Amino acid sequence: MRPADGGWRARFHRYSTRLYGPDPAAAWLTWIGNERIAVGVMPTGATIGRLAAEGVTHVVNCRATWETFVSQELAIERGIFGRARVVHAPMLDTGWRQHPRRWSAGARFAARTLDEDPTARVLVHCKAGVHRSVLVAYAALRLRGILRVDPTTWEPEFMIPFYQAPDRTRYHATAWDNGAIWQVVGLPRWNPWCIT
Repeated sequence: MRPADGGWRARFHRYSTRLYGPDPAAAWLTWIGNERIAVGVMPTGATIGRLAAEGVTHVVNCRATWETFVSQELAIERGIFGRARVVHAPMLDTGWRQHPRRWSAGARFAARTLDEDPTARVLVHCKAGVHRSVLVAYAALRLRGILRVDPTTWEPEFMIPFYQAPDRTRYHATAWDNGAIWQVVGLPRWNPWCIT
């Protein structure tokens, strides 16, 4: 099923993303350095057909199940790339920490795909491309041994291994600051944005 086929899903997707779509001023796709992973907004009727031309081979959709039902983009993505190349990591954009059961499969899928296939390029998206998609892309980069991304060049820096004492559990989360993805370390009572 291609978006240009004009089936009911494609028509529904075009109309629904006009009513409940991402901010038109937002960048629809941003590649992170040379890591072959992109963070983006929800593909609209105007952009979903351009994903493959932009080099996307796999997709992690981080929108809640009801959101994908309303817009039908998950079904269209699976029609374009195949079910095995599209993973759903269903999360609501609450602004609070997300339980790993909601996003960890998407992060592992992205990391494994990039490790196993040198030609793969993964798009991780939610509606706005700011919270949920960044969390999953960051977790995938962490699984691949990358700590943070330089804010000017988007080049990832490599992770430095550290020892974790059993009595001092530390929690890691993301912070989005001027286009950079930073690691935030702290305890849950100090940091409501913890992802673990």
